[in-house]
Amino acid sequence: MIFRQFNSILSALLLSTASCFSLYNGNPSLPELPEDGYLIPKECWLGIKIGYQGDAIFSRSMIVSGAPLASHQTSSYSSYMNSGTFTIGFANRVDLYGVLGSYKLKISEKLEGENSVNFSTDQHIAGIVGARALVATWGDTHLGIDAKGFISYPDIDSIRLNSSPISSGSAKCSDREWQLGASVSHQVSLFVPYIGVTYSHVRVKLYQLSSLASFFPNEELRLRNKYSFGFVFGFSLTADTAFACNLEARIIEETGATLSADFKF
Repeated sequence: MIFRQFNSILSALLLSTASCFSLYNGNPSLPELPEDGYLIPKECWLGIKIGYQGDAIFSRSMIVSGAPLASHQTSSYSSYMNSGTFTIGFANRVDLYGVLGSYKLKISEKLEGENSVNFSTDQHIAGIVGARALVATWGDTHLGIDAKGFISYPDIDSIRLNSSPISSGSAKCSDREWQLGASVSHQVSLFVPYIGVTYSHVRVKLYQLSSLASFFPNEELRLRNKYSFGFVFGFSLTADTAFACNLEARIIEETGATLSADFKF
């Protein structure tokens, strides 16, 4: 019953049209999910996990700067990332982790008059480094913190002006983000729901836009996140040994979702 109710709430959040953005925060209980590894003895204070992380941002409110002929806010913003993860854990309390995978970004922007432009990047490598820690425990309730940074420099491989393709030339994009998060979880058997808040800083720059020089005199478009604070909701399912998975939805700052799975040695 609890699982069905939580899943219904999460599904509603994923379908929400609220504007919100942030990186994946994760369950605060992740440093101890799963509790035991498949090969490493229980007595060992060091744990190693590998896994998968799939992330999708469906909408994000971004503010435009340095482009007087463009709308103050982007019309649409979406990104997708599929990646592998590697985590080193210490005493089931602290995780240091890295994420490396393929990333794609799409942005639409209104210009002067009735004009509009759509940008799409190639599938490009992207990385995340971060740390999470359990800072307090009350029975089966945990309080955790997380800090991470994201970076990617994809090429812009498609530009459409008023739905007509134009040359992208050597246009490029830089996407840099960092985030701090705090969340609370409560474990009920193998089910671990959680809720949290995040503070994020996002800076995206599209540059060398020579084919759009009439709209962008500096041949660049700079974007920053409109909202710094966001909310996350999610849950984990865990076995006692070796395997755990997590599903998360994000609102307020962005509308996004992440699915992750980890295998602990």
